[in-house]
Amino acid sequence: MRHMHNIDNDIREIDYAALPPSHSTWRASFTVVAVVLGFIGTACFCHATFSHFFILNACVSKTSLARTAVCPTGTIATALMRFRREQGRYPTQLIELATTPIRGSEGTDVMPYLDVEIRTGFQDPWGSEYRFRYPSQRSKQAFDLWSCGPDGISGTGDDITNW
Repeated sequence: MRHMHNIDNDIREIDYAALPPSHSTWRASFTVVAVVLGFIGTACFCHATFSHFFILNACVSKTSLARTAVCPTGTIATALMRFRREQGRYPTQLIELATTPIRGSEGTDVMPYLDVEIRTGFQDPWGSEYRFRYPSQRSKQAFDLWSCGPDGISGTGDDITNW
């Protein structure tokens, strides 16, 4: 009898192996495919959505940087006013803020009014030079200070100004 029992087990194993995949196996395979396709679709959607978001954010961040530089309490504007107070005049060009040293309390040269790379000068976040004009023609301050914005052209709607 024992021998007969082994034959039954072997037949059952062969029978199960010969059967087509069960419904649950097909469902599991379908689920894996659906998850993979869903992941790919989500990744494509996220890439399209978030890349636009990050590009937009980069523009907003650059605009914020330019505003911070040219606003009345911004880095360049503050340096210009300090230069005027200590030198008795406004600079003829912005580069003077980087080449004229501030006098220390003991009459020694401490540092320039603004620490920028002299080779590149005063560039806005888009790589164009900040613009400076004294006396002012548009601003309520004594000087006009502006960035040409993303398009790099002065006088267009994307300019970032102190007026």
